[in-house]
Amino acid sequence: MINLVKIIFLMASFCAFSQVTPFYTTRLLSTGGAGVGSILVNEASVLNPASIVFIPITNFYFQQSRSSLKEESSSRLDNSSTGQTEIYQIADSSSTLKGTFSYQNQSRNGYSRRKYVSSFAAAIGKNTSMGIIYSYNNQNTPLKEEESFHQGSLGITYVHNKKLSIGFVLKDPFLSNREESSFKTGLQFAVFQNMVFIQDFEYPLKPEGSDGLTIRSALQINFFQDFYLRAGKFDDKMLKTTGYSYGLFWVGPKLSVGYALMKSKFTEDTLINFEDETDVESALSLSLRF
Repeated sequence: MINLVKIIFLMASFCAFSQVTPFYTTRLLSTGGAGVGSILVNEASVLNPASIVFIPITNFYFQQSRSSLKEESSSRLDNSSTGQTEIYQIADSSSTLKGTFSYQNQSRNGYSRRKYVSSFAAAIGKNTSMGIIYSYNNQNTPLKEEESFHQGSLGITYVHNKKLSIGFVLKDPFLSNREESSFKTGLQFAVFQNMVFIQDFEYPLKPEGSDGLTIRSALQINFFQDFYLRAGKFDDKMLKTTGYSYGLFWVGPKLSVGYALMKSKFTEDTLINFEDETDVESALSLSLRF
């Protein structure tokens, strides 16, 4: 009887909330997901596709992430509390039309998603760029054996000067997977020569089930010229999580290596987690420039 109640409760959670953990690069993992207004390359396929315009580069990126639950709920029916994410990506911003192609794969708690993603961007002014992301998604959940859907995002980046850049992202405006549809805006500001502040805001296009505005804040410190330390804090109303993250990165002339860790505490029951459970995700990435 107790197991039957748990199963019914779990099915209700699926119906009420079906969004899962987003695909984060190692850098985004270290900043708690913040970076809409930053000038980035590897994140053009997962966040703002427009920012790649301002960095002429050809790049291969590989990342592997692992996650596990701490303080598991007694309501959990099984031990499938671990997960992993892989990203393989080629980025080219050396020509007039910039873009990326990537394969992203994620599995966690009986849920899995494979994404085939392409992004394209171009300058629309001296200091402004615009880009789009298209992704084909194939996913499995405990309640649906397999389903496929298409998603798109529109991004804009404006570089005011060397200290300040601003970004905007309209994610999944056609509501292909409505729980992930949102509007994001953010900025990156150089407080000092070696210190950068990053601030993001996100609001769902369909606010049902969301408590309001998601806020992500991060700080980046550059030391010994090639090393970057990043830390972030977030209160995610869409994913029902709050937590912090940090990461250490080395950026060489041709090769870059990054490690990041994020701790997310669930504030209420979701599709694959219960309230007060803590998800710990760590990621290691390699980036090779040509």
